[in-house]
Amino acid sequence: MHFMPIHAKAIREVANEFNSKRAFGPNRMIWGDLGMTLYKFQKAKQRLNELFAFASEAARQKICGLNAKTLLVYE
Repeated sequence: MHFMPIHAKAIREVANEFNSKRAFGPNRMIWGDLGMTLYKFQKAKQRLNELFAFASEAARQKICGLNAKTLLVYE
């Protein structure tokens, strides 16, 4: 049996609901905190992967930085 914290279940339910309306999803999300030290970055990345375990690796990459890169037009 796979344990999923209640907040992760809530995030998944919200994402599924909004995805069905095409108003929300990995293309419209940005993870806001990846830490200011290597340790904090590793913990934040671990947390992101726990919360979005249901999402594909490509979706997590978008949420974790690719969307911000596009939004901020970073080249």
